[in-house]
Amino acid sequence: MNILKRYLKPLACLFAMLITTLVAGCGGGGGRDPILGLPAATLSTITVSPVTATIPIGGVQKFLATATYSDGASQDVTAASAWSSGTTTVATVNATSGVASGVIGGTAVITASFGGKLGSATLTVSPASLLSIKVLPVNPSIPIAAKQQFTAMGTFSDGTTSDISAISTFTSASQNIATITNSGLAAGVIAGNSVIAATSGTKTGSTVLTVTPAVLLSIAMTPVNPILKISTTQQLTMTASYTDGTSNNVTALTSFTSAAPTIASLISTNGLVTAVAAGSSLMTGTVFGKSATTTVTVSSATLSSIVVTPPTASIATGSVKQFIATGNYTDGSSADISSSVKWTSGTASVAIVLPGGAANGLSGGTSTITATLGSLSGTAVLTVVTPAATLSSITVTPPSASIAIGATQAYIATGNYSDGTSNNITNTVTWSSGTTSVATIVSTGIASGIASGTSVITATSSGKSGTATLTVQAGPILSLINVTPATSSVAIGGKQSFIATGVYSNGVSADITNSVTWASGTSAIATVSPTGVATGVSLGTTAIIAISGSKSGTAVLTVLPAATLTSIAVTPAAATIAIAATQTFVATATYSDGSLVDISNIAVWSSANPAVATVLPGGISSGVSGGSSVIAASLGGKSGSATLTVTPAITLTGINITPINPTGLVGSLQQFNAIGNYSNGTTSNITATATWLSSVTSVATILPSGQASALAAGVTNISATQGGNSAMTSYTVNAVAPGINLGGATNFAVLAGTSITNNAGGITLVTGDVGSPSQTVDPVQTAGFTNYKSGAILTTALADLQIAITDANSRPCDVSSPGGIDLGGQTLAPGVYCYAGAITITGTFNMNGSGLYIFRTASTLNSTANSIVALNAGATADNVFWVPLGPTTLGANSVFKGTIMAQSAAITLGDTATLQNGRVLSGSAVTLKNNVISR
Repeated sequence: MNILKRYLKPLACLFAMLITTLVAGCGGGGGRDPILGLPAATLSTITVSPVTATIPIGGVQKFLATATYSDGASQDVTAASAWSSGTTTVATVNATSGVASGVIGGTAVITASFGGKLGSATLTVSPASLLSIKVLPVNPSIPIAAKQQFTAMGTFSDGTTSDISAISTFTSASQNIATITNSGLAAGVIAGNSVIAATSGTKTGSTVLTVTPAVLLSIAMTPVNPILKISTTQQLTMTASYTDGTSNNVTALTSFTSAAPTIASLISTNGLVTAVAAGSSLMTGTVFGKSATTTVTVSSATLSSIVVTPPTASIATGSVKQFIATGNYTDGSSADISSSVKWTSGTASVAIVLPGGAANGLSGGTSTITATLGSLSGTAVLTVVTPAATLSSITVTPPSASIAIGATQAYIATGNYSDGTSNNITNTVTWSSGTTSVATIVSTGIASGIASGTSVITATSSGKSGTATLTVQAGPILSLINVTPATSSVAIGGKQSFIATGVYSNGVSADITNSVTWASGTSAIATVSPTGVATGVSLGTTAIIAISGSKSGTAVLTVLPAATLTSIAVTPAAATIAIAATQTFVATATYSDGSLVDISNIAVWSSANPAVATVLPGGISSGVSGGSSVIAASLGGKSGSATLTVTPAITLTGINITPINPTGLVGSLQQFNAIGNYSNGTTSNITATATWLSSVTSVATILPSGQASALAAGVTNISATQGGNSAMTSYTVNAVAPGINLGGATNFAVLAGTSITNNAGGITLVTGDVGSPSQTVDPVQTAGFTNYKSGAILTTALADLQIAITDANSRPCDVSSPGGIDLGGQTLAPGVYCYAGAITITGTFNMNGSGLYIFRTASTLNSTANSIVALNAGATADNVFWVPLGPTTLGANSVFKGTIMAQSAAITLGDTATLQNGRVLSGSAVTLKNNVISR
């Protein structure tokens, strides 16, 4: 492109001088620019179109002026012409734009003058009066961030109709759901309904715009084509992008595979790859029915030596020191292989070292820390000094915060020690609120707003304390942040300004661009300034994020090559869908430097036959009627297309709602789904297009997406309606259940009524008290906790455990099943879940939302190797209780959360299984093996 500019610029200058010479003395606009080397063409005629037109009083009409030249060529000279009305009492016309307006009934000649030539048209102004306004289209639906053009059609007393959009005022009743411009262009903001009205004079017409939830657009895997050394690791990340411009990290939900596991092997279900041997392997991640790939290349260089750093270190008892294992390779390079080596401590009574190289000081002395891989090893010396450094002060963060009544705020307590070190002591301090009528706080540092006012939040430990100020507001608070434009593109080195708009709890919006914190999802692709100005750095797509407190909003920025766009390909090239179904097309641009870029979000999409299929920004096409249409994507003068076939119409014959007659707790969410049954025997999920209603909105409300919010105890009927068909189910809301009181068992992380078996020579680290009358090998405990083998404290804890189990078993079941269940891949809300069969966890199980979770089984509780239990959206491990009647087994390398309470059955933890924020409590036996347990 720079080469073209270099040669075209002097040619353009020469061209301009020749034209100036040739047209000198011709008069303003009388001749058209000549072709180089030929005489200038002369102006022949001016034509005004339309030749005749009729508008109502107050209506408008746009006229166009076209100049025709002696060589037969023509051009639009509307903006260069002088416009006039022969009868201004009947109609006026803008002197430069050619837009005429009706004044009173009658006829006026509209004239355009250009280059000494005149052209005219006849405008009739009808004396008819405006009777009504209809807003078109009627009741449309768009996804979040999409746009919809509305038109105001006026009906007049003489029976005529006319587009009166230009003289109408458009409004949106719910601007937090949809906005609209003066020209009638609406944009979806959040899911919901808004009344769109058009007003002209005393007449108003309206329709309802439905904004549906965002639709998944694409899945991307990063990093792109990484190169690894043998024995090193690489975390793969999956990101989902949606039509509203947002993106989410969906790595934990992704199923990963390696085409060549002997070269690059997946060592966890969450996409952690280890390099095994030289070569390349295609890694594939699949989530939500979409897949993304990247190629992992493993260098042929082999490991020659291992160096552990720092070579010597000194820490206090109870402190942690991170060691790094660096592998040196035969090609002269080096890499961090800390997660691949086996770590050992020469003197386990002085220090233990966890996988990854984190060493924990247990008692005074010296230990050799060794990192081993194959036949190679490296060492360092760790000295543990006693007594440990003393706590000198406590810092509470954030130092000040504001929340609404009913909202929560998480605090962190940091202990500052006499040796200059700092540690997170949030879970070991005593938390208190100075004004409990304003705010309360639990032992994990989570404060809750009760009433308007201010309270001092205090963290206390070992005679030291730290404070923070919490303000609870009854007024509006920031609800969400919208970043505009939602999607945009720049060339490498180009800039794009973004605006952050805050939407508050009272519906008011404000520009907060200069008060948010701006960040780029991938700074290697684009950077962003503190004022929201992004700069393209390299080819790719990144999220631009605006952050304020706990709220954030995102936009998508695509950085394009500086090279010239040569072609566009649309995929799939051909597709078939049913009426009302959707098909997502992808537009890929090819540039002159050979690079390929996904331009789906910035291309202009069109459908050649909108009566058959429509297409939205982003390439999401919807079937309207039977037939076929060409779907095209255009950008920068280039375009590509695909063919979409819509199968003949079928009719909806009935609707089924799932789940049937569910129950929930106050404050929880319940997703309902509507399944449509069609005349051809097929079914389809019509949740997003059905109309949802709750019969008792004081008990529960429901969004257009089918998500119900439980407000108060009671029963309501939930119905879904579409096309004259409807279905109904009941929804029972119960009051929030109190938690389970563990009594004297609360401080125990591991408790067994008969025995604890811990593998000899291994390392099990427990944060919390340990108790059992018989123990083979005492597990290692972090400082400040006790191992009880007899006495009143142990006896009381075992008795209180049985009371807690009785309490958990007495709670009414929200879900009751005659069989067992595999919770892997599921997401559940708070509640009591009862199963007659075994509970199994394969893969990842998510708990979503704050509240009490109880899982009861009349059989066994088992998690498979590498399985994960995850807490989201306010769910906390303190409120999760597992109550199996039979034995419990946690698989090797699994991650578990919550308290396991076994009345008389054994609990076994597999090799390196971890129990984060939970307890292992059994009236029988407990077996441990290289585990990390933290209550």
